[in-house]
Amino acid sequence: MTLIQKRKLFVCFIILTFLVLFSCNKGKQVFEKISGTLVIEEIEYKGKRYNDSLMLNVLFIEKSKTDHPLIIIPETTEYEKETALCYLARDNNDFFLRIDSKNKIFNGVYKVVFIKDFERKLLGIELVSNDLFLSGFYSHKDFLIEGLRW
Repeated sequence: MTLIQKRKLFVCFIILTFLVLFSCNKGKQVFEKISGTLVIEEIEYKGKRYNDSLMLNVLFIEKSKTDHPLIIIPETTEYEKETALCYLARDNNDFFLRIDSKNKIFNGVYKVVFIKDFERKLLGIELVSNDLFLSGFYSHKDFLIEGLRW
C-alpha cells in the first residue's frame, strides 16, 4: 500500500469515527432534552379530548439500567399506572419516540416536536401520531440555559 493510499484510508477512518461519535452524541442530547417531568397540557386520542381520563397529568421520562429510557404512564380511566420502555429513533432531522406499553392509548410511535413558549418561558414537546396528540411542558427545565439547545 502506498503512502497516498494509507493517508486516504486514515482520513476516511477519521471521518467515519467523527460521524459515529456525532450520531451517538445527538441521540444522547435528544434523550437529555426529553427526560424529566412532562406536565401534560393537552392530550387528544382519536380526535377526542382525553385530559379528563388521566388520573394525573404528568409523564415521567427517565434513565433506566438498559440503553433505553423508561416512561412512567399515569393511571387512566381504562388502564393502571405503568412503567414502559421507550426507544428513540432519528430519520433525517426528525426524531421519533416508540413507547412499548400495555396502555393502548400511549402504545405506539410518535414524532417528537420540540416547542418553546417564549411568553411563559417554558420548554416542552409534542408527541404526534395518527391516533394521539400530546402537548406538555417540563417543570424543571431552565428556559434560558437549556432553551439555547432546544
